[in-house]
Amino acid sequence: MGGPVGMRDRHSSVSHDEVKERIHGYTLDNPKPNTVYEFQVRCSCVTGLPSDWSAINRIRSKETAPVGELDVWRDCGISQASSDCFLTWKKLPTSQACGLILGYEVTLSHNNGTAVLVNMSTAEPRGLLLCDEMQCHSTLSLKDVSSVSVSAYNARGATVPSYLAMPIPGKEKDEQSIHLVMNEEHLNVSWDLPSQLLDNLKEYVLQYKQAGSPPCQGFDWVKVNKSQRTGYFKGNYTKYTPFQVSLFTVSHSSKVHHQSSVIGYSLQGTPPSVPSFKVFSIAATHVYLFWESVPLAKQKGMILYYQVVVDSGVNGQNVYNVSASSQHESETFKLLHLSPGQEYEVRIRAVTAAGPGENATAKFKTKHHEDFALIIAIVVGILFVVVICVLLAFCSASRGENKVCPLVPPFFYDKVPDARNSHIFRHMKHQTNDPWAWICIPIYEPHPKISLLEVVEIQPWAFKSSLEKTTNTDRLTRPVVGDGCLQMDHHDNQREEAVTEECHRTDHRYRREEYSKMVDSDEDREEEEKREDCWSSIEEEQSTFGYEKHFMPTAFELLEV
Repeated sequence: MGGPVGMRDRHSSVSHDEVKERIHGYTLDNPKPNTVYEFQVRCSCVTGLPSDWSAINRIRSKETAPVGELDVWRDCGISQASSDCFLTWKKLPTSQACGLILGYEVTLSHNNGTAVLVNMSTAEPRGLLLCDEMQCHSTLSLKDVSSVSVSAYNARGATVPSYLAMPIPGKEKDEQSIHLVMNEEHLNVSWDLPSQLLDNLKEYVLQYKQAGSPPCQGFDWVKVNKSQRTGYFKGNYTKYTPFQVSLFTVSHSSKVHHQSSVIGYSLQGTPPSVPSFKVFSIAATHVYLFWESVPLAKQKGMILYYQVVVDSGVNGQNVYNVSASSQHESETFKLLHLSPGQEYEVRIRAVTAAGPGENATAKFKTKHHEDFALIIAIVVGILFVVVICVLLAFCSASRGENKVCPLVPPFFYDKVPDARNSHIFRHMKHQTNDPWAWICIPIYEPHPKISLLEVVEIQPWAFKSSLEKTTNTDRLTRPVVGDGCLQMDHHDNQREEAVTEECHRTDHRYRREEYSKMVDSDEDREEEEKREDCWSSIEEEQSTFGYEKHFMPTAFELLEV
């Protein structure tokens, strides 16, 4: 008596092996590693019906070290900057895992030559590892990372590390033409590649990324043999949702180059309203329009251009089509040939293959036309009058303090004594009839005409004559005092008293001090004392101005020569 043995693993069909009579055992040759097998037994006789199957007995085969390599890539979203990337890889199939995968070892090689080994356990990921049914990705930052290597391990061993070099920013210069055929279930991609890039080519990597999706979601990639020019994805591609398809090349030296990217839709719709639309720099005949590009995740279709409609209500409508620039940029447009002082309404909307979107509206009024040449002439004239008035006021204010021309820098003048301190020039202001003399009075003459001072030597016998004798009216003489001193005549005394009073008033007005004679030595001091004794009685009665005393020689000094 014997019977069949039913056997199957959990991922394959049922197989039946016949067991001969009096044999009470069964051996399964070459089982798959770490595979659960189900066994059932029943008996059958030569005649009659077989018995029912026994209860299912499950046995797991022994684990072995995993085989093969992980398929490693990185998810950079829409951007290709390495600092925004996340390392991701596909799980090993059961036939290659050969057991329960306990974790992954990730080695990060930085640009400065340092390397960091990180062990990520599937039992305790500690926030470093996130996995779903098909993929795993690491939350480690890839900033300043030049390359990575990842291996999976179980209780029996680990896979060979899979190496991936990070693309260097700015090195992906080869632009390729990518063509998409896309619907809600399938994505077919084809591309053209220059023949000069085929020499060192190892394989292609084709990826897609749903715009606006979180890391490693709405994302997949496939490696394509270098002899092919097409790729295929199967998935769920939501309508009105943008997907970015990118093509990469991998060389035999494992260097990765980004070739090209394109945006595709399974089904396009009309776009939303243009955000942040406004008018600025309003002039008489032109204005500037500003708006922000519609975010890629909200476009609902590929924006072909922006349509601008200008309505003045009088001259009708003007329509302008403004080409759309690259993503994440603001747009500006200059409206020309407008009428001064006119009210306008301007509308803008984005246009896709499905049609135009909602309008964004703004109103403005242009400025009135202005004759800038006339305005400039008027302003210059007013400034000229103001400057003249300021100069005249300044000269008038400085007249009482300085008799020189205030419009000429002071360093052009010779540093000479101020003639206002002398009564010789007391009548100068009455001797000129020039109406502009108060603005600018010359302070230097090569040969000035000054009153002539004539000194007559008196003989010794003349000292005995009477003090009442006066000099000839045609001369300026002084009678002799009994001690030999000279005295000014009565007419000069009166004149000097008047001049002295005027000088006092002038000094008080200009806050000037009288000049005094400087005594340099003892001999000069003795001579000065003698002169003071001789002239003391005269100086008490006359007010000789300090200017002449300091700068002009006295009659006694002339007699001594």
